[in-house]
Amino acid sequence: MQFPQRNICPFCLKDVVATATWCGVCGRDLLSNKQYPYEIPPKVEPYEIVSDDEMFGIALRGEIKIHGIENIVSAQCILTALNCRLEFKKLDK
Repeated sequence: MQFPQRNICPFCLKDVVATATWCGVCGRDLLSNKQYPYEIPPKVEPYEIVSDDEMFGIALRGEIKIHGIENIVSAQCILTALNCRLEFKKLDK
């Protein structure tokens, strides 16, 4: 069994089939930009949940940005929203 050749999408840097005309991950047209920009997006450092006294906090690079979250479910919701925002910002560039 022979596997198809693969390329890297220049926009989202995911693996795609070499003959693809659009990226199945980010949906961008691969034919319109044959001059691949090879501009590596900056590394996105995700937010994380940390202990904030008897409550929870959201930190970025070790610094607490949001203090006083009362329960873990609320902290997880905020964390998901912030990290999704980072992913969308990375795809827009």
